[in-house]
Amino acid sequence: MKDKYKSLRNNLVWAGLIIAFISRILVAIMPFAAAFALGLSCFGLVLVVIGCYFWAKYKGRNPAWAVFGVIAPIGFIPLAVLRDKLITDS
Repeated sequence: MKDKYKSLRNNLVWAGLIIAFISRILVAIMPFAAAFALGLSCFGLVLVVIGCYFWAKYKGRNPAWAVFGVIAPIGFIPLAVLRDKLITDS
């Protein structure tokens, strides 16, 4: 189960960060697409928070720790230094 959480964490956090980055580039290239870029950025943020949810589950912690995903990438620091409470690897 722990490997599943790790895989979901990696995929969702990276996808969310890439989508947020693409939305920033989109605004720089086409300023008239700001509304679309804002929606895209919000979608990326949601993916990052869901990825942080699985990060907290991976560490055996309360999923409320996913709130740190809102201030990504600085919010990743508390999640990264949390001690792993999940003992079983199955």
